[in-house]
Amino acid sequence: MQPSDFDQLRGELDRHFRDRSTHLESNPAEIAADRYVSASWLTSEMSRVFESMPLVACAASEIGVAGCVLARKVGGWPLLFVRQADGRIRSFLNACRHRGSILINEERSCPRRLVCDYHGWSYRPDGRLAGRPNDAAFDPDPDLGLIELPCHDHVGLVWVTLDHAGTCTPGDYLDELDGELTSMLVENHVAERSLVQDVNANWKLVVEGFLEMYHVRHLHPSTLAPHQPGDIATYRQYGVHSRVVAPRRSYECGTTEAAKFLKSTLFVYHIFPNSILSWLTDHFEMWQFTPHFSDPGRTEARWTVLVPPDQVANVDAWDENQRIVERTVFGEDWPVAESIQVNAAFVARHATLLAGRNEPAIQRFHTALDAAMTSTHRYIDSSTSPVP
Repeated sequence: MQPSDFDQLRGELDRHFRDRSTHLESNPAEIAADRYVSASWLTSEMSRVFESMPLVACAASEIGVAGCVLARKVGGWPLLFVRQADGRIRSFLNACRHRGSILINEERSCPRRLVCDYHGWSYRPDGRLAGRPNDAAFDPDPDLGLIELPCHDHVGLVWVTLDHAGTCTPGDYLDELDGELTSMLVENHVAERSLVQDVNANWKLVVEGFLEMYHVRHLHPSTLAPHQPGDIATYRQYGVHSRVVAPRRSYECGTTEAAKFLKSTLFVYHIFPNSILSWLTDHFEMWQFTPHFSDPGRTEARWTVLVPPDQVANVDAWDENQRIVERTVFGEDWPVAESIQVNAAFVARHATLLAGRNEPAIQRFHTALDAAMTSTHRYIDSSTSPVP
């Protein structure tokens, strides 16, 4: 973050903190409830959104030394991320080229070869076919290596595009947000733990819970509200991405030290479409929300804690941090999202859902989603996006 950007942010947050106010849009917005329950809408989202633009797959630190493999679903696709001898990370579809069976079942491994359990076909770390039993039974084909997808290691995160012809780099996709994430030193943090939970709610509902502070006082009266005042926040749009910054109760107006400012604020970055990167005092937390391929009411939620390398051993602190997340997000946010999911089909018959003037990130999220769903491009370029 440039000094001028820091001064602007601090000035905005000082004003909102003093006035007990928040960023307001010009008007409230209506959101069609059927987009949370429609199977056809979900199918279009998977094609037009998840399969057409760079997605955050994991933290780069989750993939170890050369030859190590991380097996993970991204956008619902089963993928392998393999560290190469030169340090690069490459991504392949986790499917054997013989019969298409899953190649690697363990989430983390460092095998000498990638070997299919079904018929023993094996592959090198660079995806090339290494061998197959009874080789003479097949025609020679130099292109029977693993299916590779565009993959980049950028700002400490691994990005993948599910369209193998995708050419958009993460730096171009992030646009102005790229510089800010670089200045926040995300790449200087490593993954301490990663947990997965299934949520019986549409992926958008789960994302939206992170995009506004309006609910803090009412939904989290004994967990977050004692530390975080509700409905006080700044907002900034970065093309299709956004940032919400909220003060903690310990916030002091007029703070000029960046380190002190960061200790008393919460940063929430929404990396469109389905990733949240939050700064919480002394570490980052990354959330990734993957829709179920055919059920709009199911989401896989992954939570990853990113900490300074010299703090990884502070396990007691991160255990306590996990207990806080379990009480608040798992125990309070998810049940509300699931209740909205149950009601959405009925609401859709008679009315719309609303995003208030004090919920700008939700409004802009849906504007960006609408643009992606109707765009003729394979990804939304923030310089041409109709997001206002």
